[in-house]
Amino acid sequence: MPNCDVVIVGAGAIGNSIAYHLGKHGVDSVVVERESIGTRASGKAWAVIPYPQKSMAQAISRYLSGQDAGTAGTPEGPSASSWHDLVASSYDRMPGLALEIAERGGVDIEYGESLHTSLLTEAEVDGKGRDGWLVPYHQAGAIETGWLDARQLREVFPSLHPKWVAGITSPQGQVEPYKYTLGLAQSAEHLGARVKQGEAVGFTTQGDRITGLQLASGEHLEADNFVIAAGPWSRVLASYLDVDVPMLTLMAECTRVQLPSGLPFQTLEAGDYWIIPKVNGEVILSAYEGSASRRDDFNESLTEELKLKTVSECLEILPALEEAKLVEHRGDLLALSPASLERPTLGRLPTWKNGYLATHFGGTGIMMSPAAGELLAELIVTGRPPLRAAQMLAALTPPG
Repeated sequence: MPNCDVVIVGAGAIGNSIAYHLGKHGVDSVVVERESIGTRASGKAWAVIPYPQKSMAQAISRYLSGQDAGTAGTPEGPSASSWHDLVASSYDRMPGLALEIAERGGVDIEYGESLHTSLLTEAEVDGKGRDGWLVPYHQAGAIETGWLDARQLREVFPSLHPKWVAGITSPQGQVEPYKYTLGLAQSAEHLGARVKQGEAVGFTTQGDRITGLQLASGEHLEADNFVIAAGPWSRVLASYLDVDVPMLTLMAECTRVQLPSGLPFQTLEAGDYWIIPKVNGEVILSAYEGSASRRDDFNESLTEELKLKTVSECLEILPALEEAKLVEHRGDLLALSPASLERPTLGRLPTWKNGYLATHFGGTGIMMSPAAGELLAELIVTGRPPLRAAQMLAALTPPG
């Protein structure tokens, strides 16, 4: 194959976003995929883009109260603020990106904006009151959060279980995951990228530079730069370069259903469970944390018990789901950093001048992909981190 400027291994949302943004800089790339575009987690995700200021406010609250910090802090020091801009800029960029993909890639990614409502019980409302819930969000900058009382909730969802008496609302974006990933790939191709099916089995190197990617077919792809963006399989690929990428592999699952009359276009969250109506009328049911199980052995089997429990718990939230028809039980493997579960890894491999890594996005790959692709593309093209994100990229640098 003729030389190209960049070889990217992995045709998920992150890999295709990098290829697309490289194309906007006039840089050619080849995206190498062992299976096909969007086959893995990027094509099966919830594909929601939460209001970032609310997530940050929640993280700060947990941190200040001494609770499990989650994204607010990590054992080695960096906090959620280190990568918050990656989420916030992607959230702001997604509406425009949807138009770009429609124009360049010819795909309607089914982008939509709706409310996300976190449901509260009477005891939770009585404990803090309306202002007790809302004011901390507003003080932390989440000014788009709002409130629905019991009457307002039931105007939207008449069959809502009686125990839910109020809800905290915030804006939320969403896309259809497979169409989004495919649309990015086709938009990248429109700008000169190529997608090639093949299994990467090694690299060739000279000094501190990577000179080529070896495929199982025997082909050898040469390029000026190489990017590993293969989710949990990034660790295996990095090992070919003698780089150890610690990896926690989780299996995340969800259930896709359809109702005869559909649901209002508004996400409901209660406890660990989410009910997510999609633009196309289908509905995703899932648990936020309970849907994930550790799968370091790369076991891809789905869990029947989890599916049944998810449906049962969501019925307790919204009994109207009794009429739902099961369309699909789906899930796939996610890559997370063991040291900091929700912090991605993005940047140049310290021991290789032309090698880059984009992994550890977990279930936030689609959410972060617009900014992640844009920043890594700029880093590759210019050879230095953009000033607007220099400190953030320093916090996300791959291991040496």
